[in-house]
Amino acid sequence: MINANISTGDILENDLLQVYINSTNKYQAADNNTIMDYIIKSDGWEAINDTRDKALSLSKIFSFDSFSKSVKFSFLVSDLAQIMNHHPVIYIEWNQVTIDLYTWALDNSISNLDLRSAILLDQLYNLVVKDDL
Repeated sequence: MINANISTGDILENDLLQVYINSTNKYQAADNNTIMDYIIKSDGWEAINDTRDKALSLSKIFSFDSFSKSVKFSFLVSDLAQIMNHHPVIYIEWNQVTIDLYTWALDNSISNLDLRSAILLDQLYNLVVKDDL
């Protein structure tokens, strides 16, 4: 769990670096039961499925009260992605950022790293919203 008493920079430089070290080049496809279990327990993540009902990506909309906060959050997401070497699709709108996670190396399906990324993005969002960007 990310400690809310440290700065965003500390998180990106310390805690997330360990995730990167533990995750690099260890992609494993997540099975549908694991994905659905995560979706049920998560706060707002959705599985986007193909026509065969196979989960292809995780998607979530993060809400903000201004465009500048949306952009700032997107910048922090990009820092996290660089550290993890796992890059989401980011859509920035005035008061929201939509994140799509999938692993192209596994035929655009959801991997263990996508699930870890979703957890970390939620923690990052909770931290930066609490600190009011």
